Amino acid sequence: MTCHQKTVIIDNGTSMMRVGFAGENVPRYSFPTIVGHRTAKSKNSGCFNSSKDYSYVGHEAYSRRSALSLNYPIERGMITNWNDVELLWKHAFKTIGVNPSNHPVLLCQPYLKRKEIRKTMVQVVFESLQSPAMQCAVNGSLAAYASCIVNGIVLDCGEGICQVVPIHNGSPIVDKIQRFELAGQDLSHNLMKMLYERKYYLDPFGEKMIIKQIKENLCEVEMLDGRGQQQNIKAFKLPDGRKVKLGPERYRCAEALFNPSIIGLDHYGIQSTIYETIMNCTFILRKQMFSNIILSGGSTMFPNFAERLQNEMRSLVPANMPVNIVAMKDRSNLAWIGGSIMASLSKFPLKWITKQEYSECGLSVIYRNSLV
Repeated sequence: MTCHQKTVIIDNGTSMMRVGFAGENVPRYSFPTIVGHRTAKSKNSGCFNSSKDYSYVGHEAYSRRSALSLNYPIERGMITNWNDVELLWKHAFKTIGVNPSNHPVLLCQPYLKRKEIRKTMVQVVFESLQSPAMQCAVNGSLAAYASCIVNGIVLDCGEGICQVVPIHNGSPIVDKIQRFELAGQDLSHNLMKMLYERKYYLDPFGEKMIIKQIKENLCEVEMLDGRGQQQNIKAFKLPDGRKVKLGPERYRCAEALFNPSIIGLDHYGIQSTIYETIMNCTFILRKQMFSNIILSGGSTMFPNFAERLQNEMRSLVPANMPVNIVAMKDRSNLAWIGGSIMASLSKFPLKWITKQEYSECGLSVIYRNSLV
């Protein structure tokens, strides 16, 4: 592997996949983590230009959704359909105009205990993509890296999975990682139920994406003092021209993160999960962690989220303990940005798993040069 080959960074999100080159500030391209397959009926419908195109990915799959069977191959952060993920990765390389056989790849993912997943990742990258080198990194670590913090705690909350990841010397303390039982898709489902109660019925083929758009455009976190926000009504224009108007629902959607009981879950709020995770760490690290609570992922992007979390944490922590929420502006891309920074460092090539090592040692290479 020569030094002039740019590393490709791929963030494997449940909802969106992000791709670009190491050393760049933002992903080159983002697309829905969707694969659409032609059904027997659609093959004869005249909807397609080529009889050879049986599968579509990303935006193209969504645009043809009425004639396809849509698959979501990453569920709750876990890859469940490797054939479809391989199509997504190939599409990712295609969108940035490079051949995977010429570029090392860094894959960003939530922390998952099952080593079988990482083994299959290695197999697909080396045997199908033919990349010269690869590595996997935990989203929480990458978010801390992008925030220039070596000791802290990351709330990594995306569409499919929400994890609280303590970081020490830049690495995750894996036995202290906690998974929170709610993520963006649960908030979307709750919002959908509220819309149905209001007699808003959506296009069944595009419902999932439309709900996500409504959530991202209208919903906010309510501050503890209320500030009269419940009377603040906003509207969202649907693709068919109708308008969805939401008042209190705008705040009840995200409130479930802080108060899961409102959707029937007997579980602590995210603030208590962060507090518990920090208290499970050694005493000497706690002050740094309370001082560096890093937000990462699209489900932390609600207006007022950081301020509400600051207030909630302040109420749990002794007055003499500093509390600080680190809320970067582009935190929906924070893991990808951290991967871009990490992979551009001069010492990072020492961490690669190379195709040559894989050929010589097989899957045992995953236990060497691990970033976890």
